[in-house]
Amino acid sequence: MLSTAELRLLKGGRGLSNNYRRHLSVRISKKLSRIIALLTDPKFAPYLDR
Repeated sequence: MLSTAELRLLKGGRGLSNNYRRHLSVRISKKLSRIIALLTDPKFAPYLDR
């Protein structure tokens, strides 16, 4: 689940400093990496077949 600030960044919201944008980008990237790692984990495969 993305935070309100992360959603604002993705929607191109104004009022975010460049430093905060960078910080949010890293947070989103880490979340996506965790999701991809989980989905590619063979132990998780049986749950995807439902």
